[in-house]
Amino acid sequence: IFFLEASISTLVKNIKNSKLSTEHRPLLNFNNLYNSIDKIYSDRKELYLSNADFTIQVDNKSIEEIGEEIINYFR
Repeated sequence: IFFLEASISTLVKNIKNSKLSTEHRPLLNFNNLYNSIDKIYSDRKELYLSNADFTIQVDNKSIEEIGEEIINYFR
């Protein structure tokens, strides 16, 4: 299991750039997106970390770079 760890700023940017509508993210308050994500992430981070076999920091990385890091774990 890979945990793709990102800063709150990266998560906000990615969600804002997502093609999914707000109906697909009912737990998020889009009027205060940063704080909403921060709260959910804080509540879940330990669970994510405790279940992950590998953690990859994804801030400022392309999809290709992240994919390459995942592939490198199996080489």
